[in-house]
Amino acid sequence: MNDSAFISELKENLQKRDFIKIKVLVSHLGELDKMAQNRFLLELSKIDSEFSIQVLAYLAGAQLGLSIPEEQLFDMLLEKVVEQPESLNKLFRNKEIANTKMLVELAVEIQPAGIVSALVNYYEDNKTVDSRSELLRALVEIGSGEATRAMASLVNSDEEAAWIPIVTSIGAMENPDAVDSLNKLLGQDEELDRTVLQTCYGMQLPLAHKLIVDSLHSPWASTRKRAKALILQAPKNYLPHLMNNLSSWDSDFVIQALNMLGDIGDAIAVRPIKKLLRHNPSDSNVRFAAYEALGFLSIDKGLFTIVNGLSDVEPSVRVAAARALNANHNEVVLFGIKNMLEDPENDIESICEAFLNAFADDMVVSLYAYDVFREHAESYLIEQAHPDTRQYYQKLFESIGEEGWQETLTPETVVETEASTRVVVVDDSKMILNIYRQTLHKIDIDAIAFEFPAEAVDAVLAEKPSIIFTDLNMPEMTGIELTQKIREKYSQADLPIVMVTTQSEGADHEKAFEAGVNKVINKPFTADQLAEAMETLI
Repeated sequence: MNDSAFISELKENLQKRDFIKIKVLVSHLGELDKMAQNRFLLELSKIDSEFSIQVLAYLAGAQLGLSIPEEQLFDMLLEKVVEQPESLNKLFRNKEIANTKMLVELAVEIQPAGIVSALVNYYEDNKTVDSRSELLRALVEIGSGEATRAMASLVNSDEEAAWIPIVTSIGAMENPDAVDSLNKLLGQDEELDRTVLQTCYGMQLPLAHKLIVDSLHSPWASTRKRAKALILQAPKNYLPHLMNNLSSWDSDFVIQALNMLGDIGDAIAVRPIKKLLRHNPSDSNVRFAAYEALGFLSIDKGLFTIVNGLSDVEPSVRVAAARALNANHNEVVLFGIKNMLEDPENDIESICEAFLNAFADDMVVSLYAYDVFREHAESYLIEQAHPDTRQYYQKLFESIGEEGWQETLTPETVVETEASTRVVVVDDSKMILNIYRQTLHKIDIDAIAFEFPAEAVDAVLAEKPSIIFTDLNMPEMTGIELTQKIREKYSQADLPIVMVTTQSEGADHEKAFEAGVNKVINKPFTADQLAEAMETLI
């Protein structure tokens, strides 16, 4: 090939701006020696136009085996694009330019106006994994709010494989705009929620931690479950946000925060929980959750706030308060409770009943010699308590040398449970399970209780009960997931399932009915509510 003729032909077509002919000639450029290749670049550098940029970009991505180093081509292209930055956006629209990595490097280096839109459009048109990875990297390095929002706009909830790198890239930006964009992605799809939360967990921003805590208020049980799991992996990051959420107007949100504070078990939460109780929340579920959380915390002083819970109008709240007092049992508390039992204006029977149903061993043992407590405890255990509760205290009193109690607590007659009705109750709170037992006992039903939902599923699939009452929010398996597994064998007509929850109406209630739940009951439940559900559904 005649090098001079070749260069002359190239010069002529450069002047004519004939890109088609240039492409044909450039395809043979690698056949020239290095000097001739550099002569071509020299001629190309003399042209101050978008056309020279287009040719250089094509040359850099054409894989022609040139002697010219890639760095030289890139530097030359960079110099020209800096002079005409708007030309870079056009390169992304040019289907002839195959070197995505080079275009990305130019975009990051120059960042001309409109480059974010150009990158997004190129991403949508380009389906190759490597090219898309380069484009996301460019948007991350640009790092502007516009780039963050543009990346979020690329998420399609129908394409799980595609959204994972996008969401991860947004998280890599580590700025408030990234957290805001991630927050706006929540609520579209449960698996997308999972990806967003996992991404936020890897970020070091307090705003990202707050987003995970706020997800405890998600309408989806699976999202709340994932948020809880992440919080428990590094609780110190989330405690401030959980405690701040105790001042929320939303009872569901407050209950979720209280449950998490109890699970974490850090005494730093005691003060804000006590402050919440001093305001006497109107929702009994909030009061129950507050006392239940305090039962998992070590309280040095100010236990009289908990003592007040023994006078609550709601029996389940009184039980939770009794449990918390038992966990923080000391002489000062014992003295205060004895004073309450001496005051005729207090409902002494309810206070005694609360300690017994809370299985508050330390408090019961300390109070048993006190005549008022003993009198009411005997009466309740003989006449009203569930047989399991009575048997439990028979063994307890025997263990401390009070064998006379065992004889006293043996009732003359025992109410037999209706054999044809088998009621399964599922809740991850032992306290709630005890309340179920006692409540159902009032209507002559003996509950088969399960703390772990997976065990309940196995038992139910092995032997069908008459009805199931299940909690919604459980860590290992939600009530919705439990229902879905049981519905694989039993239809709604074959086996009624009632979801019992503190959660207000929303997406979870809809999903519960979709999964096959027959009825939803809100906590705190009563014997009448449980009886009505059984009468209607069985």
